[in-house]
Amino acid sequence: KIVFVFLVALGLALVLMTALESSFDEKLWKEDPLNRYKMSKDLVESGILVGKSRQEVLQLLGMSDASTYNGEPHLLYTMGKSPSFIDSQEEVLVVIFRDSLVTNVVLTDE
Repeated sequence: KIVFVFLVALGLALVLMTALESSFDEKLWKEDPLNRYKMSKDLVESGILVGKSRQEVLQLLGMSDASTYNGEPHLLYTMGKSPSFIDSQEEVLVVIFRDSLVTNVVLTDE
């Protein structure tokens, strides 16, 4: 009986995780900033932004907050808060440039 409850809980967790993630969609990204968190993992893991210029990133993702850390330019995109049982912090997508091209994309709690 305990195994059954565990398997049901595991199945529900997987369904919820899948529902909270989706592939990057340029139109949804620009139209619904509060739900960007659903696409953030895909942007990081797919590498879709790596090698792109600042202008290409701005065209794809829209305007952002600009930042400089250790002399390297960054673009910052607020992800919105994902639904959570505990109070989660808002994540920020950080697009890092070197020599005018994206070299890395990371998610961080701000």
